[in-house]
Amino acid sequence: MKKRFTKKELYELRNFVPVNDWIRELGIPCKFDEDGRFRFLCPVCGEFSTSTKADTNLAGGFRCERNFNTIDLAMVCRRVGFVEAAESLKAFLCNAGRGGGSSEGLSGRSTRRAKGETMEFAQAVEDYLDWMRTNSYADTKIRAYANALKRFGKFAESMRIPWPESLTYAFVRHYRQAEGPWARTDAVKGLSRFLCAKGFVRSPIEKPILKLPEIYEDYLAYFKNARGVGDGYPDDARRLLSAFRPYLERRGLDLGRVEIEHVDEFLAGRNRRFSSSANRRDRSHLGNFFKYLRFELRIVKKDIAGLIVGATEFAQRKPPKFLRPGEIERVFENLSFDGKKSCRQAGIAQP
Repeated sequence: MKKRFTKKELYELRNFVPVNDWIRELGIPCKFDEDGRFRFLCPVCGEFSTSTKADTNLAGGFRCERNFNTIDLAMVCRRVGFVEAAESLKAFLCNAGRGGGSSEGLSGRSTRRAKGETMEFAQAVEDYLDWMRTNSYADTKIRAYANALKRFGKFAESMRIPWPESLTYAFVRHYRQAEGPWARTDAVKGLSRFLCAKGFVRSPIEKPILKLPEIYEDYLAYFKNARGVGDGYPDDARRLLSAFRPYLERRGLDLGRVEIEHVDEFLAGRNRRFSSSANRRDRSHLGNFFKYLRFELRIVKKDIAGLIVGATEFAQRKPPKFLRPGEIERVFENLSFDGKKSCRQAGIAQP
């Protein structure tokens, strides 16, 4: 039995077998709900509160809050180790005709077909670059995108991945991990948005939305609908709350017992990685969240939102002006009481 697998083989095992088909192959009870969504019986928590994501080829349970790839499902359901689970997936691929035991790897695609797909990808890239030229994008950006997309196409060809299947979040994440700083995924995401608008792909490349507990989701929906905030606000707040919730779980705290000391500790650990403007945005999001908990849900009794403030920033473009004692004396000596405006100014200046 093979004990080691290459990165390419593991990628194919996790992504080339549709997770819905693999769930049926494992004999896991599954069904379609009234809305047509695929549900399966979670092997961990034993609930049908589950879902699958085609873009990432992952299955997840909402109650146990666990995500499973195809190898994880085989390990849990068949009670085997990683190697045995990977071997069973490889056998399933071969039986499905995707591997065939050829020297071309698990995908089993011929070189001639891969070349044809590369030509189609090249045409899609050229159409996208023409659209950028039409919309007056900078020449430097167009050239950078052209080089980045050419590199991405070669990487997909080396992996024997047809280009429509390569425009997924899972593959782009794999490409970024493999190529490192050379991987300009913004160009690939821009291409996916262009092709989605033209109807060539079903959806653009987007990071899967992490489902939060109900109280957090209700808050995000409240601010988006009731307050009329922009689309960027829920995304920023979701990222912050996605980090805040694990912090509370590690501390063993629920939202009703959170103190300002806990908030300060969380922000202190998080703020080290971000700029001052990002820190101000995080404080604003967290303050609005605690206002919602206090005034809308009445879970929090203390005014924690009013205590979430940042440290004074002295290195400002226009720093505050401080007067020396002699300058303060001259200010009071020159106060005038000749008119209403002068009297008001003098009254404000008096200690």
